[in-house]
Amino acid sequence: MLVKIFLKKKNVIYIFFCLSIIPIIFAGIFNFLNHSGYNFTIYNLSMNIIYYTIIILIAIVALLEKKLISIQRDKNKLKDKYSHDLGNIFQAIIMAYDINDTFKNQQEEMTIIIRKKINEASELVKFIRNL
Repeated sequence: MLVKIFLKKKNVIYIFFCLSIIPIIFAGIFNFLNHSGYNFTIYNLSMNIIYYTIIILIAIVALLEKKLISIQRDKNKLKDKYSHDLGNIFQAIIMAYDINDTFKNQQEEMTIIIRKKINEASELVKFIRNL
């Protein structure tokens, strides 16, 4: 069943869950044989060690995957925020340019607005590069 889940979700954690079943089965078999009078104590202990190692690996991989998903979510939020902010700045520049073409007598005022927005955009690009 875990193999089906892994094939469906394509998640690394399910591989480790599948691997953890193998030592559990062998530990159960060795435990049964040990109670039947055969001496398989060392094998039973080794399977338990392998099982606990795999469980620790599962925990580490799960934590790393959770952190990776969190970082990707934050990256996407920042990307959306700054692309939106840059779009606003460029929209103001385009609007000022259009107004400048329409009203030639207000050319100085529009030039100031365009320069201000260009400076804002360049500062935002510098900030993004420093991330």
